[in-house]
Amino acid sequence: KKYFKELSIDLDIDIDKKGETIKSFASKIDMVISGNSSAAKDIFDQGVPVLYRDDLDFGEYDAHGWIKLGKFIEFSSEKELSLSNVIDFYSKDSF
Repeated sequence: KKYFKELSIDLDIDIDKKGETIKSFASKIDMVISGNSSAAKDIFDQGVPVLYRDDLDFGEYDAHGWIKLGKFIEFSSEKELSLSNVIDFYSKDSF
């Protein structure tokens, strides 16, 4: 929630439950923040926007190339999140 503290809306943030399928989890969320994880791509494939952070694991930056391919939005610790930018990014015809 600390990343969104400047927003004037109430956020309902979920953590994945053990044993829940990605499809089930993806149906309950509006976006996800992830590091280098194949689960992030699986969630993206379910139509959920992914905000990529490079400080959540020890992998190299954009290890799977999803930022480079324009699939995920980079959301590093230095950046401020704009929900309108997320909506604009995923509203492009390529999605």
